[in-house]
Amino acid sequence: MNTLRRFNGVRWESCVAWLAALLLAGFWTGCRPRDGAGKQEDQNIRTGKTYLDAGLYDEAEKAFQRALQNNINSAEAHWQLGVFYYQDRIDYVGALYHLSRYAKLPQAKNRDHVNRMMEICRQEIAKGMPLTSIDRDQRSKIEHLERTNASLRTEIERLRQATLATTASPTRPGGEGSTPPPRETVTPRDASRPPPSTPGQLVTRGAVGSPQRTHRIRAGETFHSVARDHQLDPQRVIAANPSIDPHNLQIGQVIRLPNP
Repeated sequence: MNTLRRFNGVRWESCVAWLAALLLAGFWTGCRPRDGAGKQEDQNIRTGKTYLDAGLYDEAEKAFQRALQNNINSAEAHWQLGVFYYQDRIDYVGALYHLSRYAKLPQAKNRDHVNRMMEICRQEIAKGMPLTSIDRDQRSKIEHLERTNASLRTEIERLRQATLATTASPTRPGGEGSTPPPRETVTPRDASRPPPSTPGQLVTRGAVGSPQRTHRIRAGETFHSVARDHQLDPQRVIAANPSIDPHNLQIGQVIRLPNP
């Protein structure tokens, strides 16, 4: 009986010892890093850098992605992809994703520089956002400003047209700022002469006692208009005044009128 108990005790203790050894071995094996995966990750990153230097961007992107497949938390792979999308692809969404993943890892360096790059990515992404992605309050403010700007442009154009019209229109007589019309200069009538028989017409006597008709020039009159008013030939009126320039008549000037 004691022999059986000792046998059973030895057997039970041996089983417990072997079981503990197996569990410990399995735990240690699972916790140790896989050297092969790490080497493969480093090789993919080196390959990606080589492709970048050669300008083979598609191949470089694939190599960095393979490094992430081997280790999703590879700081170097996230950093290379973040810079690649930021500088070479100009893909700010992709750059922001990988840079943010890199910044969360304990191996991350130059966090201030990384944060500035991420802020630039956010700003560039916001520039390309459609209006519908902005919240309703901000969208209504933008629309209000656009309407205000359009109204101001219309008012400015209206004022400009009104100013041009005022500058181009003639000044009304008697209005504010208007220039008074020139006053006619009338030569004092000789008292020895009889008054004219008709407005603007003077009557004098010639050397032989026959009446010599004359006319005092009024504003806007010419030899032709005077001749027409008196039913005379303009050429005869001009011939009767050889000393007077027909193109430079003066208000109040006296001209001779030939007999009809």
